[in-house]
Amino acid sequence: MQSTVGAARTFVLPLWGPNGVKNAALDATEALFTHIVRFYVHVLLGESSPWARVPKRDKETKQVLFDPETGEIKMRAPTADEVLTRGEALTVSTDAHPDPPYDLSAVPGAAKAPVVFRRAAMRRAIGLVKAYRSSLTRWERRGRRGRMPGEPTVDRFPVTIYQGLGLIVREPLRSFLKVKLWNGATWLWVEIPVRIPEHAATLMVVSDETRARIEAALREAHALEREERTEEAQAMRKQLKPLPWEIAQASVTLYRHPDGWAAHVPFVRTVPVQKAEDQREAHPGLAVTTVDLGENNLAVAAAWQGRKVTGTLFVRGRAHESRRMRRLSAIRHRQIASGKPTRRVRSNRRRWVRLAQAEEDRARKTARRLVDFAKAHGSKVIVFEALNRMPKTRRMGWTRRQNLRRSWWMRGRILAFTRQMALWEGILVVRRDPAFTSKACPRCGTYGERFSQRADGRGPRHTFRCPVCGWEGNADLVGALNLKKKWDRVFPPLGPLMAAAKEAKKLKTAPAMLEDKGAVGCAANAG
Repeated sequence: MQSTVGAARTFVLPLWGPNGVKNAALDATEALFTHIVRFYVHVLLGESSPWARVPKRDKETKQVLFDPETGEIKMRAPTADEVLTRGEALTVSTDAHPDPPYDLSAVPGAAKAPVVFRRAAMRRAIGLVKAYRSSLTRWERRGRRGRMPGEPTVDRFPVTIYQGLGLIVREPLRSFLKVKLWNGATWLWVEIPVRIPEHAATLMVVSDETRARIEAALREAHALEREERTEEAQAMRKQLKPLPWEIAQASVTLYRHPDGWAAHVPFVRTVPVQKAEDQREAHPGLAVTTVDLGENNLAVAAAWQGRKVTGTLFVRGRAHESRRMRRLSAIRHRQIASGKPTRRVRSNRRRWVRLAQAEEDRARKTARRLVDFAKAHGSKVIVFEALNRMPKTRRMGWTRRQNLRRSWWMRGRILAFTRQMALWEGILVVRRDPAFTSKACPRCGTYGERFSQRADGRGPRHTFRCPVCGWEGNADLVGALNLKKKWDRVFPPLGPLMAAAKEAKKLKTAPAMLEDKGAVGCAANAG
């Protein structure tokens, strides 16, 4: 069964040189938005009525559904729109609710705020409280083990600009953000110059075409309703949503960065997708790309067409690992010299920032290379290994422990960025259990020797050799080849592999134990 999902891509547009008046208005707007979010978080945490469950209805007939066994009405959790409507009834004075129990006008400036501004803040608060309630429910289901989830706190929130409060204007000689801001006394329209990248400008043109089509369909639906052509009007209203592969611009968000304000402009592409398992069953020879996040390479990818490898990609990471170790060593030396905790050394703050930026940049570039590689080979699915447990960091120094943690964190970022970028291209990302994918021979499935010297003595030491069939190859490539077997569900049973691993471990530890006993005997004789 095929469905559609939204793939997002966000561009950051720095606001160029707002003057003192505009900067003050931006600050005041952010403060008002944060106060309204904090107000509604307090209301939604204290009141249970907005979260009351509602009857489940049939999508076509809109009739209430009943449980066939018990005869009771089926209930469901309220949607965000329903929570918003109930929250407004509790806080906004109207003809239907002249005396709400919580008065929003108590927040300075909230009474004059536009409706779309208030609702943007309400949606932020609903998201925070909904996440808290979900975490609390999971904690209670686990028997209240672990730390209890804390209530959401609101310090400073970026301002979401809904339609009607702002838009980006593109002109031949300049581009600017026209937005309505609060200056502490009144709302006023201001224009702030922005620089739009070429690719973002192209997406804006495409999204304008989508918006024009939707607006034309809406006008046509209104005309059909006035003529009482109900069925045709309903059919026309189904076209008010973006069609498959269409791109639409979402709401702009104003963020305060350390070096100034910026507008985050998201674009959403409607992508038709089918579950990866359904694609595998429908097309046994489906083109896929398997990715192993190796120890010696950031990523090793193999493109498959059926059972044939059509290409490989090695993303080297040794130089990046070395730079990370040097930065961590420098941070550690500074910390030892100062005698303070690592995070409190002022001279290390810039190094931490640069280290995080380098990790993020490397993860993005690696994900981009993987997605381009999969797209070039026509892959519909990218198979990753599910690296959920980091190796134990006991008996490690601070530098090595931090290096291992950041290495695993970056591999998680590679997976997240790849999933986001691949979905934009219509490619799904799935994960498979990595157990013994780097230890089993990709030809015969026997437990092999990893990181052993090649039989001919040539080549790198990071190789894999099978003691049964004699297959040799790159140690990280073995993981990508075996992930294809995991995808096809033809990977050998784990029992024999686990037994072979235990036997190999005994053979490795036996000489060391004999040497230790011999040393102890010599010491006793000497005594």
